[in-house]
Amino acid sequence: MQQPRRREPPLSLIQSSAPSNRRRGHRLLAVVTAVVLAITGLAVGTATTASAAGDPVGTVTNYTDPSISGPFGITAGPDGNLWFTNRDDNSIGRITPTGTATNYTDASMSIPIGITAGPDGNVWFVNWLGSSVGRIGTVPGPLSFIDVPPGHPFETEIGWLASTGITTGYPDGTFRPSNPVTRQAMASFLYKYEGQPATTLTEPFFADVPDTHAFYAAIKWMAESGLSTGSPPPVGKPLFKPADLVSRQAPAAFLWRDAGEPPTGLPSAFFSDVTDGTFFASVQWMASTGLSTGSPNPPGSPLYKPTNSVSRQAMAAFLYRYDGL
Repeated sequence: MQQPRRREPPLSLIQSSAPSNRRRGHRLLAVVTAVVLAITGLAVGTATTASAAGDPVGTVTNYTDPSISGPFGITAGPDGNLWFTNRDDNSIGRITPTGTATNYTDASMSIPIGITAGPDGNVWFVNWLGSSVGRIGTVPGPLSFIDVPPGHPFETEIGWLASTGITTGYPDGTFRPSNPVTRQAMASFLYKYEGQPATTLTEPFFADVPDTHAFYAAIKWMAESGLSTGSPPPVGKPLFKPADLVSRQAPAAFLWRDAGEPPTGLPSAFFSDVTDGTFFASVQWMASTGLSTGSPNPPGSPLYKPTNSVSRQAMAAFLYRYDGL
């Protein structure tokens, strides 16, 4: 599955116009720009010192994105992201600390330059040609999918998955809840759930996931964290098989390892179709934590159906319940 483009509802933007007189507008612009640059620490001769621990001295990380076009000013937003102005395409951009960029445009923007976080929870900016000051909201509205209507059995779980940024769905506005999950998508879900942590691997771990692969970062993290060791080939590096479908026993193993492989305490097998084997401990843990109750199988114990494929809605449910442990 190709990584979907980030799709969010538009944030609110309010434009405040200055007097039409060009000379008065330029004076206002000069004052506001000076204030903005002073606040953001971009004024000539000033410097800021970061209070949080960052990368080692001299380490440079560069982020590029088609939505970044002539960036000029940048500021830390009240939402924990960085906000910046794009002079070339008259837009405001937002970039997460991990480098995911989103672009916002409005007809009232006219070469926005200086930008700063305001005391009201919004981000404020000045328009070079518009002789005006604008503000843009930083709180996104609820993200909904056209194929997950109110009352859907997994409405809560899928809504949570979207609100956390783990998924943005497909460009056509769908989530496709009954579609099966591939191993690369599973890696992406877990990677984003954990905050997209950095890795130290300098080369691909799996033979079938080169560094140009769309899900390379997530799958590399799966290897380094020990969540997946892949399948051993006759020779060479292991295989991850990113396009293969995920069976129900696989997320049990991934989540159990992510939790630290805790004991279950169950005296006997909970599911009638998982009584031993490689995935027994992890599936038992799924039952003991309530992550899965299986399918009814009267008069016997419930079924886990370990080799069945996992749907996107089931994956949302697993992660939602896991987050609540």
